[in-house]
Amino acid sequence: MTVWSEEESLSGSIDFQIARDGFVNLFSNNGLLSESETWLAERGYQMIRFDAASWPPTLHVDVAREFHFPSYYGHNLDALADCLSDVAAANYGWRDPSDSVPTGLVIVFQNFSTVLGYDSKLASAVLNIFARAAAEAALFGNRMLVLVRVDESDAEVKLNPQPIVWNSREWPGHLSGQSHQ
Repeated sequence: MTVWSEEESLSGSIDFQIARDGFVNLFSNNGLLSESETWLAERGYQMIRFDAASWPPTLHVDVAREFHFPSYYGHNLDALADCLSDVAAANYGWRDPSDSVPTGLVIVFQNFSTVLGYDSKLASAVLNIFARAAAEAALFGNRMLVLVRVDESDAEVKLNPQPIVWNSREWPGHLSGQSHQ
């Protein structure tokens, strides 16, 4: 079974564009982020939102709580990567199986500029871990997307040597503010 269909790729769907561009997209325009969240929610995606303004001190507590990590979670980046591999396989972190099965999982980080300003290496490491988990999820036939809200329209975060790309409607040099049909 494919994770996305050719029809979805040709239609310009937001979810396909985010996945095509590496599963993680930056947003500086909060309106476009909200529009994307609404579009994804209307299509059955489960949303998990984080306010990164209090990170790093609460990072591991927040993530463990929202994804329902096991009690043995080690509260460090290695443990985060390990547990997110289980999330990618839908072992936990997704809706209860007795509920309707979501189209996919969307992780939204608000106020990520706080982490970038405080510790850019930590910010990069966290997004690297989530990007890898999202790519791994696709291997299991699961959709996992990460939307990251930053204040700066010129913010750049490196993922193992590649930068995270801007969402397709805010790429520098492209027309912004156009809505998807």
